Amino acid sequence: MQFRRNGLRDERRRRALMDDRASDSGNQPTSNTADDVVCRSARTYSKTAVDERRIRIVDVVPVYLVQVTLIYAAIVLTVAVLLAMHHYGANIVRWADLSRVDSLGTYLSAGSLFVGAMLAFLTYRIRRHRLDDYRGRYRCWLWFAGLLLFASLDCMLNFRSDVARGLEAVTRVRLLGQTDGWWVVVWCVAYGSMTLRALIEVRESVGTVVVGLISAGLLFTGMALQMDLLLLPSGVPTGLALHAAQLLGVGLLLTTLVQYSRFVWLDAQGLISRRSVRVEEEGDEEAKPRKTTRRSRTAAKKPAAKEPTQEDEEAKPRRGWFSLGRKKSEESEEEAIKPVRKPAAKSTGDEASADEKPKRGWFSFGKKNVEDESAEQESKAPAKPKVAPSTVDDQPAEEKPKRSWFSWGKKSSEDAGQEEGADAGEARTTMNPRVKTRPKQQPAAQERPAANQAPTITGRYSQNDEDSENSSEDEEILRLESKPDHLLSKAERRRLKKLKRRSAA
Repeated sequence: MQFRRNGLRDERRRRALMDDRASDSGNQPTSNTADDVVCRSARTYSKTAVDERRIRIVDVVPVYLVQVTLIYAAIVLTVAVLLAMHHYGANIVRWADLSRVDSLGTYLSAGSLFVGAMLAFLTYRIRRHRLDDYRGRYRCWLWFAGLLLFASLDCMLNFRSDVARGLEAVTRVRLLGQTDGWWVVVWCVAYGSMTLRALIEVRESVGTVVVGLISAGLLFTGMALQMDLLLLPSGVPTGLALHAAQLLGVGLLLTTLVQYSRFVWLDAQGLISRRSVRVEEEGDEEAKPRKTTRRSRTAAKKPAAKEPTQEDEEAKPRRGWFSLGRKKSEESEEEAIKPVRKPAAKSTGDEASADEKPKRGWFSFGKKNVEDESAEQESKAPAKPKVAPSTVDDQPAEEKPKRSWFSWGKKSSEDAGQEEGADAGEARTTMNPRVKTRPKQQPAAQERPAANQAPTITGRYSQNDEDSENSSEDEEILRLESKPDHLLSKAERRRLKKLKRRSAA
């Protein structure tokens, strides 16, 4: 079995086999049957005739501004040539007379209206693919195309006079003192409504709106001149002004459709800049501004404080319903955190080692507390020997908590800790009803004797010490509860809460 083969040798063998087959096919006799003729038929058109390379309908729409400018110039130049031929050669050449139905100007007007109808249909084919047109407003372009096609036929077949005579025969009323007065009413209702609807449709293109208004004004001016509703100066020929208004009106109507079809095509290709529409997300809906009250407006003017973390919120006790202002526990914590302003270092050891005196409250009248008296006695004592400033700095002065503003009554004892103060503040602010009676004790578990306690004769252990303690605590609870709430000091409130918690345990 051969695994390796030469590529060049295989290529030569393949080429030789193909040459042999070609030589054999050339020696065969030719047949003249119809099937063989069809099989051997060659292409009669070039590759440019395929669908992908043929000119599309939208390629007729002028895209560049130069092309649109040339269309405007060609229309104005054509109208000028027609008017010159009518003024100088109407009597010489029959088709130069613009007042005749078979004149060159009539055919050009009919052709312009027909091209306008095709452009309206082309605009419809493009506009139907717009995404935000949910109500199908693009269908109005079919009506525009139909009306323009009817107008192009009317230019050559003169439907106006037939419609006017028929309505006059039915109503037996002659409008505007003329035989053709009825067609003015019909044409104004039909094409006037089309003009208004078209202006609403093309409002996005400012140039199209301007040119369309000029075209409508010229056409209505020509209609008024034809019905002798508008008088011109004696030096201006009426016939020439009438034909100029009609031809320019039709030409500008064509340029209006050309310009808007160009706008629609460029918009479909994404070449026209539009205002970007923001897509609202779920997060943006929450960020929408709400109706602010007077209180929220004043609060917004203040500098925004730092948002508290979840641990800080859990650490702070909750306020009650009727707890106005800040809690005293929070004030005491803030005052404890604030650094105490140290006095300037002096040479004497008394001033360096002297403790800071607590400040009195605003309404703390009456006798001084025991602590104040003891502080005064210490100040009157003889001076101690001087101490080096290095040793004084190593011993930090103990800070005494400041009083609150409305701290009436006896000052709290120093042995009460910060935890008891926070518990008392929470009990004061929350709306828990005050317990007037001692809660019922839950059935205690089986008592276990202490290691150094001997059993008695009855088999029970001695509980005289515990009973005596419970009785004294019960008496103290009753004494504190009988006392009015506003007369209780901070230490008494903390003591009462502590006794209740101990009795419940």
